Amino acid sequence: MKDFYVTGPNYCVVLEYCSRGDLGKLIAEHAKKKEHLPQRQIMHYLLNIASALAFAHELDVLHRDIKPQNIFVCSETVVKVGDFGAAKIVEDANVAAEGARTGTRIYMVRSQTTFCHTSGAWSLQPGEVQ
Repeated sequence: MKDFYVTGPNYCVVLEYCSRGDLGKLIAEHAKKKEHLPQRQIMHYLLNIASALAFAHELDVLHRDIKPQNIFVCSETVVKVGDFGAAKIVEDANVAAEGARTGTRIYMVRSQTTFCHTSGAWSLQPGEVQ
């Protein structure tokens, strides 16, 4: 994060520019060529994402819209989590899911009644659209 400021009811986070675009674009490019991302690269990315989510959760921030299009690629070993527009600050371990349908359906938390500090982990392994 480069900067953070508040404008009225809005919180603004300034992130560094990641010239390689988003992870969704990278996955689509590899799929088009019928190639897989290298396993080592995937592991770096997963560690970056999990670390970012853990840090956000330490600050009681739930992203609520983790998906490839919100992961920005800086290099072959570094990605950044972005687009905190659906994020929620929570004050206790389990929060009533006000606006539970927030996010992208295929990547949503399996439980639609509560959000908790482990909610983002579900997004790292999406299942079928329900």
